[in-house]
Amino acid sequence: MIKVGLIGLGMMGSCHYSNYLKLEKEGYSVKLVAICDKNEEVLQGKTVRGNLESDANKKDLSSYTLYQDIEELLNHKDLDYVDICLPSDLHKEVAIKAMEKGLHVLSEKPMALSRSDCQEMIKTGKMTGKKLMIAQCLRFWPMYQVLKEKVVSKEYGNVLAAHFYRRSTPPLWSSDDWMMDEKRSGGVAMDLHVHDVDIIQHIFGKPDQLSAVGVNKYEGAGCNHISAHFLYDNTVIHADASWIYSQGFTMGYSVVFEKATIELVDGIVMVKTEQDVSEIELSDGDGYYNEIKEFVNCILNDKVSEIATTESTMSTIELIELEKQSLEQKGKMLSC
Repeated sequence: MIKVGLIGLGMMGSCHYSNYLKLEKEGYSVKLVAICDKNEEVLQGKTVRGNLESDANKKDLSSYTLYQDIEELLNHKDLDYVDICLPSDLHKEVAIKAMEKGLHVLSEKPMALSRSDCQEMIKTGKMTGKKLMIAQCLRFWPMYQVLKEKVVSKEYGNVLAAHFYRRSTPPLWSSDDWMMDEKRSGGVAMDLHVHDVDIIQHIFGKPDQLSAVGVNKYEGAGCNHISAHFLYDNTVIHADASWIYSQGFTMGYSVVFEKATIELVDGIVMVKTEQDVSEIELSDGDGYYNEIKEFVNCILNDKVSEIATTESTMSTIELIELEKQSLEQKGKMLSC
């Protein structure tokens, strides 16, 4: 039985929490045994705000060992790995401490806020022999996995153009308002846009060139709306992400192949040809469930995930750093 300590029980931590309950109920070889959050009210099971709805916000935590101090959780006996769902600026520090204490690490995105921090994390994993995987959930989400299958198989020919988007109201709900502090969150680029940049490079590989422009509405939060272009040989891909959306949260994509267009709208994936429109049947499970299951399998079978290697997730951070350079140069096209 793989024993887990969950660090951070905010919006994303709550999503992970609910999936541990689901996996345990299904009889899977994983058990959540300890939880850490600095907020005492959160450890009392009170509701956490966010841009994702979850029944897991109503929690009975009486069966877990609870901590408000991360160091104390890292010293909890018999843990196999920790699941890090903390503010982005803490990912590197806590991941390295955990691996140095002999624990495997599953960490929420972004991997870190700079390439150099990612390199430190990878180096520590190699030195300690501990597994590190970044929870880039789109790689494990059926609605994006099926897109990769169609791109690789060329069932509808080559991809000519694509658009990925992710939009939300401002994350004014975060504890200590950390998400609106660019130094802590990395702004919309590292919060929302990181998902689409990651899935683009996961499916299509490293682009030849990229450019990015943006809008700054909230002081100190960095870029609040980013619009980026990724150029490949005979293919152009656009991705935008926003914190200035009017209501709620939305995400999707539209990918134009030579013989069809595949679109994700409201959780439904449609294939549109000149003759027909049809829905693609998706496999079960969401990205959070599948990524946790993948990491547990890696520990049980002593292997490294081929879906989310640390080198590939570091590549996502490298691309975003390059986008930020383009932003500073007012959308200049840069070589990757």
